[in-house]
Amino acid sequence: MTDVTIPLPRPRRVFVHMHIFYPALWPRLREALENISGVEWDLCVTLVGEHVSLSEDILTFKPDAQIRVVENRGWDIWPFLDTLARTPLDRYDYVVKLHTKRDYPTTKFINWFPMHGVRWREHLLSFLQTPETFRQCLRAFEENPHLGMVADFRLIRDERHDETFFRDACTELLARLDLPRRPFSSVPGTMFMARAALLAPLKALATTEAFDASNRSVQNGFAHQMERLFGALVYAQGCTVEDAWTPLSRQCAQRALAQVLGRLSYFFYQDAITSSGHRIVKIGRIPVRRTPCP
Repeated sequence: MTDVTIPLPRPRRVFVHMHIFYPALWPRLREALENISGVEWDLCVTLVGEHVSLSEDILTFKPDAQIRVVENRGWDIWPFLDTLARTPLDRYDYVVKLHTKRDYPTTKFINWFPMHGVRWREHLLSFLQTPETFRQCLRAFEENPHLGMVADFRLIRDERHDETFFRDACTELLARLDLPRRPFSSVPGTMFMARAALLAPLKALATTEAFDASNRSVQNGFAHQMERLFGALVYAQGCTVEDAWTPLSRQCAQRALAQVLGRLSYFFYQDAITSSGHRIVKIGRIPVRRTPCP
């Protein structure tokens, strides 16, 4: 299969999918949506269960929004794929994927950047930080036809820093889609803006049966595999995942500093959630506390 070079159609149209599991985080996502400007855009919101007042608030904000109630399975991934399968992507230039990423209760390091509390969510939302940030993303897509997805540089993770299980899973999934396997980066937490045409192959994987009910004790399920596949899919079609708004010099400086500070911090203090769903605290690599996660 040859590389995909995708021209930017006009007028630019954006499809936004937002999955809301934590209704209390809707106001934060609404703030992010307010920064979408200069394009025509449609919004589809998936909810887990009926939320009358929340639905009314969403429709007050955007009267033509679509709202669907879905099963609590596959985290934010299955609702996204199910929505894509129902959406004529050829009508859109770009897709924005958002969800109510909760405050992270411990410290997780991604690219040596600490992610705890609101940090992970705020980094994920940074491409919608201001109207100008969003316009910078649009300009980057227009100027670089091989730019396939934008996300915060702190969260663009090279596959070499991931587990072999997930790399192998992406290889198998790409083969199912008849796409080549190329070195790739992905976005842990899966909030991004991407060219709509690049996501079209995902419709073939939008089967309910493949996704289990959402369960924090399962860290290697199909939803977690798909999280990596989003990035692999972009690279398989000859495009890249990049931060389109942070100056490159700043990216390099912050990466270098994060690596130094992150290694020091990781050695002296670790606070993480294990694959069995327990929170474990280590000081100097010695476990000092182990408790079940709420």
